[in-house]
Parts: sequence; structure tokens; C-alpha cells
Amino acid sequence: MKELIRNILREQVEVGPTDDMGRTQHGRDVLDTKISKLKEKLRLLFTYMTTVGGSDGCTELLEYYENHGPPSQYQFNNSPGNQKEMAALYGRIEQGFKIIGLNPVSNSMSPFLIYTVLVNYIHNGGSQRKFSKGDIELVPGKMVDVDVSMKETVTEYFTLMCEAYGGNKDKVLREVKENPWLYEVDRQTEDHDYHGDMELYDDGNLEVSDRQMILQPSTFGL
Repeated sequence: MKELIRNILREQVEVGPTDDMGRTQHGRDVLDTKISKLKEKLRLLFTYMTTVGGSDGCTELLEYYENHGPPSQYQFNNSPGNQKEMAALYGRIEQGFKIIGLNPVSNSMSPFLIYTVLVNYIHNGGSQRKFSKGDIELVPGKMVDVDVSMKETVTEYFTLMCEAYGGNKDKVLREVKENPWLYEVDRQTEDHDYHGDMELYDDGNLEVSDRQMILQPSTFGL
């Protein structure tokens, strides 16, 4: 029993006190090391972003995000005038992650991640700063999820599978053509045609939720 008590006391001394999140001093030191490594990677990424974005490119991309969403590679009739330019810059920033070795653990470069990096780049000085000096302060990127109830006129083309009883084929064909849904046993959709613009039909039924992303070592498996 005495030996057991000594072992317990020894373990408590070795582990040491924990903080409010249950981390020991060793755990905090490990986390600080990982955060420092992340910040060093971000210094390189931010410097690269200044190179590919110039003095205003990344600021314009951030504004594009907040006014139009992430830029698409595809041109639409109502696309903003700088859509193609912003999509190209988005692609170069995405490539920068691979060059520097910042690979998200999900193996997919989400638009929210790019947005959060842009927010941190601008927050820490943007193109006006040399990132080899000074601290990097990590701030969250924020977005709002909104589910909107919409309506749109659609013409659906489909095949009905019908079963009609009796041996008089002419009568069966006539009845099925006049009232096919009475004989329907299954259906197969072939195509859709959309007519007109989408319309909001219930503006009192919006589902809204907030989301935020913070750049941290675990985001990139560091």
C-alpha cells in the first residue's frame, strides 16, 4: 500500500498542475510549439499572397467573398466584372498552400478556409507588411448559414408505368391516355425545364446559424 501511495504521489509531481482546459505545462509547451510552427508557415503563405495578389488583390478578393461569395471558375450572365480575375487569384492562393506545405487534414481546400486565411492576412497588415517580422495574431473567419424557402416553376418530363386490366387493348389505351394516374404503379423522371426566376415564398421561415473558423495546428495536422 505504501508503495502504491508513493507511485501516485510521484505521478502527480511528474504531471504537475493543469489549467482550466486540463492541460499540463508539458501539454501547453507542445501546443505553443505547434502554434509557432503554424505561424511560421503562415508568414510564408502571407508573403506569397502579397506576391501573387499585389497591393490590392487579396483585399479585393475578401470584398468579393463578402459581396458575392467565393469566385467561381465559370462565367455567368450576372457575374461581377472582376469574377475571372478573382477566380484566378483564388486558384493561385490555393496553390500556395501546396507550395508551402500547409495541407488541410480534410484534403480539401474549402472556400471557408481560404476566406479565413484572407481575413487573417488583412488583419495582420496585408500587403503593407513584411511578415518576416512581428507577431501573427490569429482571428476567426466568420460566416452565416441561411436556409431560404424558394419556389420556381418547373416542367417535369417523366414516364408512368401503368397497369390496366382487361383484354380490349384499344379500350385500355384510351382509358390510360385519359386518366394515366389511375393506373400508375411507378414512374421514372426523364428531364426538367425551369421557367422564370426563383422567388422567395416564405421570408418568415429563414433558418439562420453562425459559424466560425480559427486557424490552428490541427487544421493542418501539425
